[in-house]
Amino acid sequence: MTIKQPTWLILSHGFNMDGRAASHTITDKIPHLRAAGITPIVISARTGRLDSEVEHHQLFPLGPVGLRFDLRHVLRQRWGKDWRYRLTMLLATLLLIPGIIIEKAFRPLESQWSWWWPAYRKGLKLIREGRVSVIYSTGGAYAAHVAGYHLKLATGLPWIAEVHDPLIMPGSSPQNAQQRMQADVERMICEKADLPFWFTEQALASARKRHPVMGERGKMIIPGADAPKAHLPPYVQGAKLILGHFGSLSSSRHLAGVIEAMNTLREQVGQPPALELHIYGTDLDSHTAAAIEKYGKQVTVRHFGRLERDPVTGKSGRQQVLEKNARLRCVDSAAWDRTVL
Repeated sequence: MTIKQPTWLILSHGFNMDGRAASHTITDKIPHLRAAGITPIVISARTGRLDSEVEHHQLFPLGPVGLRFDLRHVLRQRWGKDWRYRLTMLLATLLLIPGIIIEKAFRPLESQWSWWWPAYRKGLKLIREGRVSVIYSTGGAYAAHVAGYHLKLATGLPWIAEVHDPLIMPGSSPQNAQQRMQADVERMICEKADLPFWFTEQALASARKRHPVMGERGKMIIPGADAPKAHLPPYVQGAKLILGHFGSLSSSRHLAGVIEAMNTLREQVGQPPALELHIYGTDLDSHTAAAIEKYGKQVTVRHFGRLERDPVTGKSGRQQVLEKNARLRCVDSAAWDRTVL
């Protein structure tokens, strides 16, 4: 088959995962690529929404740890957290636990690492069919870059690598298997990618210092995401100060300190202050959940979770959040309750 126009193979584990920065930086590029005459073919994990505008292949990872991780997201999107979800995940965990133990013992890496192999095999098939002219791998999960590297070696096609967070933190050296793997991925990119690029000058400079063979092939390109199409009303000062958290939470990135500070303020003021904490885009981590359990009667914390793409309006989660917060600035708390809950 002869390629009549540029066709880019987009390797993105988190493609169309509403609320993920790693998704925004690539999904928002798609309309611009198409406007430039480029046809994208996307390979991603099963955790995002199947795209209806471009050719989109969704694949489960090979390893049991990643399979359990992705299955959890897929089933939660379909059923929520009802009994079907809990029963299916219990059975899946029981079936996968021997493999999970073996993988954790011999390959203690991030859960998505094994996605590179199915992505590589699917990408190689598409390339051998003569349908691809450029390979484009993008973070966050580094499995996309591993797949891109091996496709580059196997086919010789041009490879563009979009690196989000630095793979090696400044001033550190790899200490464990995960960090050593990230260092190896950085080496792959610096040595073989035809156009590797980072989001900051410092990240580029650090990678170039570690791998001078990259030379001037490495670039810095400022990341971007299209502004949501929301018509914001003029700001009107309300009676409450709303603190909003958008994004993931974990044991090393939690809101326990904020909640404790809110309670300290309440104690100093002598009454509940006009202050609320709203949490979007994630499940609660154990530290945040414990702080809410401890101080939830003294401070106001509202957990809204993830707002997925609305199938009726087509609005993304971030656009819904922006519009809801725009309305919040102009209404009282009761009206906000009626708007969101």
